[in-house]
Amino acid sequence: MKKRKIGGYFTVEAAFVMPVVICVLALLCYLGFFMYNRCTLLQNAYVLGLRGSVSEGFGNEETAAYILSQGEEILSRFYAVSKIDKDVTVGMREISVNLQCEMNVPFAFLSWEEEKMSGTWKIQVEKKFDRTKPVDFIRACRKVEKAVE
Repeated sequence: MKKRKIGGYFTVEAAFVMPVVICVLALLCYLGFFMYNRCTLLQNAYVLGLRGSVSEGFGNEETAAYILSQGEEILSRFYAVSKIDKDVTVGMREISVNLQCEMNVPFAFLSWEEEKMSGTWKIQVEKKFDRTKPVDFIRACRKVEKAVE
């Protein structure tokens, strides 16, 4: 019988390839978490802006407090997020909702922001909404309608 020699190069190649594959899969998972968190943050900004834009009978400070109180219940659906900052600015005709969060990542060298090696990815969303006040708008339309007749 002939002896077959089997080289150990498969083991050596697997020792180099498998850690790379595992790191790429972990990076893809964290990028998926990042996109999920960004989409959720954007959705929450729209929901808070809509709730604030149709609220009526409140002053600017009360509307801002109402929006922030609504934000407490819907801003708890994130992955790997250390903190969420909420800032609401309410004017007579416009509402601005600014949401920002930091996502913790284990591979700090993949940070593409100014703060290299910080281990966090920042997500920021700012949306502006018109303050519609539907009752006032309907009354104004009726006044214009009566003036035209």
